[in-house]
Amino acid sequence: MKKQIVIIVIIVLLVVVGLSGCEGYNPTAQNYGRKIVGTWKAISGNITVLTTLTFSQISATNGDVKINRFYNGTWSITTINGLGRIEIVGWTNETNYQWFRFSFKFTDDYNTLTMWGPKFDNNGHLTNITYSGVYIRQ
Repeated sequence: MKKQIVIIVIIVLLVVVGLSGCEGYNPTAQNYGRKIVGTWKAISGNITVLTTLTFSQISATNGDVKINRFYNGTWSITTINGLGRIEIVGWTNETNYQWFRFSFKFTDDYNTLTMWGPKFDNNGHLTNITYSGVYIRQ
C-alpha cells in the first residue's frame, strides 16, 4: 500500500510539473532586450525625432542607443503583464535631452517594431502629444 501511495504522488508531481508551462509564452524583458539590439529605421508614424535607432546592449535589459546617427542615449526595457515597455533618454549635449517611454511590440518574426506612447517634456511631464511609429530592422 505504501508503494502505491509513493507511485501515485510521483505521477501527480510529474503531471503538475509537465502542465505548469501550458499558459502560453510570456516574453520577458531579457528576451526583448536581446531582440531589440540592432538598427531600426522608421517607416511610418509621428516620432520624427527618432527616425533611426541603433541599440547596443550592456546587460540583458538595457544599453546604449544612437539616435539618427547624431545623438547618443540609453535605453532600458521592462515588461508589465507581458507587454514590453522601453524607456529611451537621448541627449544633444550635457543639458539638453529628450525622454521617451513607449509600449512596444514586435511583429514579422521580430523584424518590425511598433512603439507608441505619450510625449514627455524635458522635465518629465506629460504633454498632449501621443507618439507612435513603426520601424523595420536594417
